[in-house]
Amino acid sequence: LSLNELYIAATQFEPKSDEYNEVFETAVRMYPDDPVSNLNAANVAISKGLYKDAKRYLLKSGASAEAEYAWGLYYIGVQSYDEAEVKLGNAKELGIKEADDMLKQCAELKAFYSENE
Repeated sequence: LSLNELYIAATQFEPKSDEYNEVFETAVRMYPDDPVSNLNAANVAISKGLYKDAKRYLLKSGASAEAEYAWGLYYIGVQSYDEAEVKLGNAKELGIKEADDMLKQCAELKAFYSENE
């Protein structure tokens, strides 16, 4: 299957379902150097809490607003809040609307963990 055909197949499944995730995991195995495949696989890995895998995919995800946002989510997941704020700030500046809410959540987590150290 082509990469486009795999993306079309993914639309047939509920987002974040096992089948949906499997399509993106298959895409990155078949097209390991494609930035979009890597970004999608990173998002799947982040949603599963598989941060080692997510980082490997993110390193090949290219430079885009969506990649900056995914890096922000990754850094939140590994509790690197300063790095998360930078990446989410970049994503916000590049037009990712959800980044503003994630910046607020990141600030709350950062404050919580700094108070409880």
